[in-house]
Amino acid sequence: AAAVYGRTGAPGDQETAERWDRHLDVTRRRPATRPPGHGPAALTAREAGIADLLAAGATKQQVAGRLHLSFHTVDTHVRAVYAKLGVRSRLQLARLWDAARPVSAPPDASPSAAPRSSRGAG
Repeated sequence: AAAVYGRTGAPGDQETAERWDRHLDVTRRRPATRPPGHGPAALTAREAGIADLLAAGATKQQVAGRLHLSFHTVDTHVRAVYAKLGVRSRLQLARLWDAARPVSAPPDASPSAAPRSSRGAG
């Protein structure tokens, strides 16, 4: 923008644009090469349970029903899972999840994958 203002003969606007450009260079944040809390180990127990169900083929609505959560809560967890794992699709999630899962663990081993009961043990 500063160059355009300079070519069109607007030196006051050119100075303002250059000032903003310098300000943005100083305040612009560059993404970390690897964000903290990255990978399967960074997931909470709830996120891991949701990732496990999604990787097994469940939809968000099915996960919400199984875990007695709202769809929006599941959607929020899914976004966190995708960000922490660095994936953009359910297929990528399933591939990564299958590769990261220990061989000895059964598919529903996650404690958060089990439905919660609202009733006491009695």
